[in-house]
Amino acid sequence: MQFKSVKYLRLRITPSGTVRVSAPWKTSWAEIENFVQQHQGWIKAKQAELAARPAPPVAEFMDGENHYLWGHAYALATHVK
Repeated sequence: MQFKSVKYLRLRITPSGTVRVSAPWKTSWAEIENFVQQHQGWIKAKQAELAARPAPPVAEFMDGENHYLWGHAYALATHVK
């Protein structure tokens, strides 16, 4: 929950599924709670959509792979002597 210089209440769901609310400074807690209750269906649908997404692939690095930095290729080494 964050009070901000905004005109309307705003809801968003973070990639982890957390609900975030932005509200104008003079909004009462009762108004905010009512707003969130009215949008429970949307919140649950978005959280389910996020949970159903496949996890991003984990990068795997191998010895000897080339990685470029500022136009120069560098061979990856897992241990340096």
